[in-house]
Amino acid sequence: MNSFPIHQQYDCQRLCQVSPRGWMKQQMQDDLEHGFAGRLDELCKLASSRIFTENHATTVEATESSMVEAIPRGWWDGETQAVWWDGLIRMAYLSGDAPAMEKADQIMAELLASQEDSGYIGIYTEDSRYRHSKENGEFWTQSRAFVAMLAYHELTGRREYLEAVEMAMALTMSEYGPHRSYFGNETPAGGTCHGLMLVDVCEWLFRLTGKNSYREYGIWCYEDYCSTANVREKDIQGDSLLLLHKPLVGHTPHTTEHLRVPLWAAYVSGKAHYRKAIENAFKKVERYLPPSGACIGSESIKDLPPLPDMTYEYCAITELLTSLQSAYQKTGLAQFGDMAEWLVFNAAQGARLADGTGINYMSMDNRYEATTEGNGGRRKFSPTHEDVAVCCNPNAVKLMPYYTSRMWLQLRDTDGVCAFCYGPSQLNTTINGVAVTIREDTDYPFSETVTFEIAPEDPVAFELRLRIPGWATGYTLDAGDAEITEHDGFCRIRRLWGEGNRVTLSFQCKVEPLVACNGEVAVRRGPLLYALPIAGEQTVLKQYEIPGLADIAITPTGELPDLRIDPDNLLFAEAQNPAADPARPWHDAPIVLKGTLSDPHGNQQAVTLVPMGCTKLRQTTFQT
Repeated sequence: MNSFPIHQQYDCQRLCQVSPRGWMKQQMQDDLEHGFAGRLDELCKLASSRIFTENHATTVEATESSMVEAIPRGWWDGETQAVWWDGLIRMAYLSGDAPAMEKADQIMAELLASQEDSGYIGIYTEDSRYRHSKENGEFWTQSRAFVAMLAYHELTGRREYLEAVEMAMALTMSEYGPHRSYFGNETPAGGTCHGLMLVDVCEWLFRLTGKNSYREYGIWCYEDYCSTANVREKDIQGDSLLLLHKPLVGHTPHTTEHLRVPLWAAYVSGKAHYRKAIENAFKKVERYLPPSGACIGSESIKDLPPLPDMTYEYCAITELLTSLQSAYQKTGLAQFGDMAEWLVFNAAQGARLADGTGINYMSMDNRYEATTEGNGGRRKFSPTHEDVAVCCNPNAVKLMPYYTSRMWLQLRDTDGVCAFCYGPSQLNTTINGVAVTIREDTDYPFSETVTFEIAPEDPVAFELRLRIPGWATGYTLDAGDAEITEHDGFCRIRRLWGEGNRVTLSFQCKVEPLVACNGEVAVRRGPLLYALPIAGEQTVLKQYEIPGLADIAITPTGELPDLRIDPDNLLFAEAQNPAADPARPWHDAPIVLKGTLSDPHGNQQAVTLVPMGCTKLRQTTFQT
């Protein structure tokens, strides 16, 4: 990891300015129509309890042992609903799915109507809010609801949702602040630690309004967290981060989401110790990434090596993506774009069923079975995982809309825009007062060619900046008579753009070995990790009332493969699959690698490797 050049190089586009196209849009539409994304509230109570609007939590305080027992954690309902709302709103509006948009409108209208005269929006009754002595879910549940409301504001332009969040935040900021600690509870637990993510709201409000009070409050939140001795999760406390040798041991979703807090503190304060802390944080995280790019954690990292058989949680995949996006927006480092793409196209796609009907709560690079065995039933495929916790499924709904929203960034150092991550999309923005549409045509990551159609309302000069992935062995660029330079992993294309201008960028890549921490070797080509699919037998564990949605287990139908690889002699060639549907490439891979691996006796065996995200059971790494 290079040192962090934290400076204001890029601005975020508003959510309504970037929309998916091609397979990305089709996947969102399929997830809403046929998967759990659009119907989570119909599948489980935690997503439909209306804890924000009608059924507020009481003063009952949960204990560490009451995860799913008789006394529920009230904040779990709030987390499930608000995180799902956030994903549903974005997915509905970005894909243009009318029924899902109507559902999102109804949810948001009900939430807005629930706001009290005091400004309160939250999950607690009046006599229990802001009075917690053990576990406090106030910051966490409010933050997730406020993020959903701000997303709705940006997607619809309805200012009353921004005003409602500001009013609610004013109340919360009056209850907690330099005059009263939030994190200094007697018996802190998961909900309290999650509360650090109120900083997401502070960052967004500061970006939208420019009010310094939000910047100062966000920094106070982090400082309060760092100064609390008995907080449960200590990985991202400043003193821990300044010790580069100190391992990460916390709950993986906490650690990965918390990454963006010291990052933002460094960004808005310029303080050297925050800068050093976040630089160390990402260096530490890299120690726990298996070949797929996820952060390992059987609930917690526990300072374990990232073995390819180690589990990782879907919540942590989404939170790590969001923190990587924050990192590349604030540092401009191309490597964070590489990491974000790799995570989305491999670990994330590999942890879900291609049709959106289920995910693994816990997935792994080498997935020889997907059953209730191990990790408390978290390895099966389910549209809810309600027997464990309905946290990963809502986060899975968020993932693709979040990826879409930060593919494009606005330049701060000059007029123009940057395609930081790739995929079929469209940007509608304004540059120097001129409306500009840029249409990105590509089958990426299944093709390494990306074409940009630039259509300004009037001729306008600006820079189009394109990231050169770290895996690219070379590239060709056709940009007509534009001025082209390359710097720090980006092509910079400047010209007077007019209607009909086009830029085509094609990357070259090769089949390469990717060595896991145990010495086993995986195969990568460009932005995709390839795996050997394993035939499996599917068993329905639970059938939901909605047809097509079920908890399922998958077990291998035969003996597991016992094959070896020679990393110095990878005998694989790219082959096209003419039967593949380009609109649904994860169902049946359009690109495969054909080659050979050897059995224990040295005999060569013909194999076909497919992208990891196109598998249900798989072997991703092989002994040498």
